Amino acid sequence: MTSLKIAQTVTEFIILFCAYLLAVTPPGWFRSWVALRMGDETGKELGLLTLNPFAHISVVGLICFLLPFYRFGWGRHVPVHRQAIYDGDNRNVKFAAALFADTLAHWLVALLGLVILGFLIGPHIFAATNGIIGSPLTLSYARILGICIHLSVVLCVVSFIVNSMTYYVAVHKPELYHDDLFNWYFLAAYLLIAITIGNEIICGVLYGTMFLSQLLCHMMGFANL
Repeated sequence: MTSLKIAQTVTEFIILFCAYLLAVTPPGWFRSWVALRMGDETGKELGLLTLNPFAHISVVGLICFLLPFYRFGWGRHVPVHRQAIYDGDNRNVKFAAALFADTLAHWLVALLGLVILGFLIGPHIFAATNGIIGSPLTLSYARILGICIHLSVVLCVVSFIVNSMTYYVAVHKPELYHDDLFNWYFLAAYLLIAITIGNEIICGVLYGTMFLSQLLCHMMGFANL
C-alpha cells in the first residue's frame, strides 16, 4: 500500500511538473523575443530567449504550484526595461507590446492546448480543464494538457493585471517601480483575483477560449467535435 501511494505521488508530481513547464516556457520565450525586437536585450542576456523549459522555472512559482491547494504558479520573470526600448514617439507602445507579450502567449497556449485536447477527447474538453486533481480522465497526457490549460488561463488574467500595474508605474511613477519585487506583484494580483470577481473573469476567459477552440476544431474538420 505504501509503495502504491509513493508511485501515485511520483506520478502526480510528474504530471504537475510537465503541465507547469508547458504553461510557462512559451510565454517566457515569447516575451524575451518581443522585448529583443523592441530593443531590450535583458531577456536574452539572462538566457531566457530559449525554449529550454528548465531555463524558465521560477523556484517560488513552482513551489506555489506544487502546494496541495488551488494550483497557481508562474515561470521565471523576464524583465522588460523601458529605458532600453528604442527611443522615439512610440516607445510606450513598444514597451507595452513587450510587457504584455506573455499575457498573449499564455492565452495562445491555452487555446492551442484546447484545440489539441478537443482533437484527442472530443466535446468533453471542460472535464479536463476543471478537474485539476482527481480528474476522471485516465490518460496522463490529457491531464497534463488540462492542468496546463487551466494554469495558462489563470496566468493570462493575472499577468494582465501585473503588467497593467507595471506599465502604469514604470511610465508614470518610475521611482516607485522595483523589478525585483515581481514575485510579490504576482502574489498580490492573485490575491486580488481570489477576493474579487477574478474567478468569474477566469471562467469567462476559459469558456470564451473553449468556444473559439471548438470553432477552430470544427473548421479544421476534426471528427471528434
